[in-house]
Amino acid sequence: MKWTLFVIVVLLSISCGISQQTQQMPKDKQKAVDNYLNLAQAYYVSGSYEQAITPLKRASVIDPNSASVYGMLAMTYQALGEYKTAKQFFKQALAIKSSPYISSIRNNYAIFLLENKEHAAAYSEFVKVTEDLSYTNRSRTFENMGITSMRMHNYDQAIHDFNNALRLNDSLLVANKELASIYMQKNKPELALGYFRNFMAKNDKPAVEHYQLGINIAKSNGLNQYASDLASKLDSLLATNR
Repeated sequence: MKWTLFVIVVLLSISCGISQQTQQMPKDKQKAVDNYLNLAQAYYVSGSYEQAITPLKRASVIDPNSASVYGMLAMTYQALGEYKTAKQFFKQALAIKSSPYISSIRNNYAIFLLENKEHAAAYSEFVKVTEDLSYTNRSRTFENMGITSMRMHNYDQAIHDFNNALRLNDSLLVANKELASIYMQKNKPELALGYFRNFMAKNDKPAVEHYQLGINIAKSNGLNQYASDLASKLDSLLATNR
């Protein structure tokens, strides 16, 4: 309910600005751009992607050098399935190198490339993001690099990337789980065990495949009681889902 009210308030405040836009530029340009961005984000979060485009285009007229506006346009067109247009806006945003949000935008661009199976290009962009030591989500970016490496079947590089991620944040579920899986594939269950235990300690809702992986790891390490405990929990989960 609170979110609905917020969207309505923003919509009402911006609608006046839009009607006046045809007459003159707003006096406080940054505030106007921020308001348009807030409105566009509200539309985006609610899934109203087409409606998000108009306030973003208005914002781009007020500030044609806003990387945030072009980055949001890129994500909006991506959501609409207009990948060529999305890519153009991502590149336009990244050309504004002075933006304090450039690493966040680049990370989104890398994810965009990854989703479109441009793996090598995505990896290159992720690397650039991690070079920004002030970027607060570097651990997630390293994790994404690991995922990208796996999709390129470069498992040794994936190990390196996932370990870099865990060095910054040992709670990352994907990194722990994938390292456990990779080491099992490499027939190194003793290395897989630590990552799997860490994964389970951080995971509130393990899935069937997670228990199955754990049972294999436990048995391979001769930990029969641990394997039995995991099998019991797996049976309970399957019974619940029936």
